[in-house]
Amino acid sequence: LDPEELEQVFQTYHALCAEAARPFAGVLAHTRGAEVLLYFGYPQAYEDAARRAVHAGLDIVHASRVLQARLLEQYGVSVGVKLGVHTGLVVMTPAGEVQHTAPLAIGALPYLTMRLVAAAPPETLVVSGAIWQLVQGYFLGQALGELTLGGMVTPVQGYRILQATGARTRLEATAPQQLTPFVGRERELALAQWRHIEARSDGGHPQRVHDIRAL
Repeated sequence: LDPEELEQVFQTYHALCAEAARPFAGVLAHTRGAEVLLYFGYPQAYEDAARRAVHAGLDIVHASRVLQARLLEQYGVSVGVKLGVHTGLVVMTPAGEVQHTAPLAIGALPYLTMRLVAAAPPETLVVSGAIWQLVQGYFLGQALGELTLGGMVTPVQGYRILQATGARTRLEATAPQQLTPFVGRERELALAQWRHIEARSDGGHPQRVHDIRAL
């Protein structure tokens, strides 16, 4: 493309990423050409920052498909978005230092995330094993095995995120086989199930289950 057209494509993509990240409190930290760096959990910490990042990543993949159709029609070029999500400790460099207008994350985290992006197939979102432990159950994923990333001695477990499961709480995200089964509570479970049937029946009334044991 003409340099001015290419710059317009980059700016459109940057805006797309910022817009997708905004509902999840994601911050557009840095752009360089086609590269975009987003922060989640900074400057404000969130317990579910990992899930927010993955949700935003899926939205970017979906939105980029619309952009791809536009670019194909307008310029006759195709784009393939590749995303990576990782978590870890960093030191934040204040804005304005080292020629960055936004705080810059210093540490292995940004580098590892870039390597995940490099290992991702086009039109996919790849997360590290550390992220997968935090979001498993909230999303469906495909294990990619150990990824040997450039410049890293130790391989990193990678997972391709396929889609959200719709789970909103930790209980919903927990697979049934991971729940601890009741043992020796057959009578109590039968009573609870009967009360549930009574409450749901036509003309049913609120029910209460209690267990009084003699000491």
